Amino acid sequence: MLAGILKNLMRSVQEKRCCCVFFIMLPSPAETRASLILRLPDAADAAAWDELVAIYAPLVYRLAVQKGMQPSDADDLVQEVFTAIARFVADWLERPDRGSFRAWLLTIARNAATCDSVI
Repeated sequence: MLAGILKNLMRSVQEKRCCCVFFIMLPSPAETRASLILRLPDAADAAAWDELVAIYAPLVYRLAVQKGMQPSDADDLVQEVFTAIARFVADWLERPDRGSFRAWLLTIARNAATCDSVI
């Protein structure tokens, strides 16, 4: 969705129908509810994953664009980050020294943005 908005905006700029570009600043998500995080190890809980993606996909996408990625690459990064979360969230939950979920997610996203793959 966001990629489509950005693509249309850039097309308008290129076609000179728009004289300036506005950057869309999405609000930062609040701290993730513990009840949502505890549901994530169940891959079959589609509602939990849908909610998580709705909250954090724009944040990961924005990070990717800020790192200079093209929209299609940013979309790929979002998928890669959520695949890594699905794979490792149970391990993260078991760690006694874990920090916030958001910090963990952003670490995965930053690492994925600078590496070929995180999974």
